[in-house]
Amino acid sequence: MCIAAIVYLRQLSSLISEPWLALDDFNATLSTEECVGCASLSRPYQDFIAAVFDTELHDIVFQGPTCTWYRANCAVRLGRCFCNVHWLEASPNSIVHHLIRMKSDHRPLLVSLGRSFSHSKQPEFYIDTKTLAA
Repeated sequence: MCIAAIVYLRQLSSLISEPWLALDDFNATLSTEECVGCASLSRPYQDFIAAVFDTELHDIVFQGPTCTWYRANCAVRLGRCFCNVHWLEASPNSIVHHLIRMKSDHRPLLVSLGRSFSHSKQPEFYIDTKTLAA
C-alpha cells in the first residue's frame, strides 16, 4: 500500500459526511489470517491498520473465499471494500462478493446493496478516475 492511498483515505474520511465507500486492491493486509503460504507477506501493514482505525472505516462483510489475490502457493486478501458509518446506516445490508477469477490473479469484487438504500434521496456515485489510472 502506498502512502498516497493512506493519505487519500484519511482525506476522504475527513471531507465527506455523506455515505461513501472505497473498493480497491489495497496491496496491504489487516491481519496475518489474510495470508496463506506467503512468508514474506504474512505481516500486516501497520500504517494501513492505523489509517483504517483512525478514520473509523468499516470493512464491509464479504461472501466467497477470503483471499482475493493468488500467485503460485501464495494467497492473500488484498481486495476489500471500506465504508464510513453513514454508509452502514444507509445501507446496512451491503455485501461484497468475491467473484470467480478468470484470467487474472485477482478476484473481481462486486458490491451488493441488499435492500434499497435508506437515504431520503437516491445515492450519488462518483468514480475517482485518478485512482483508476494508478
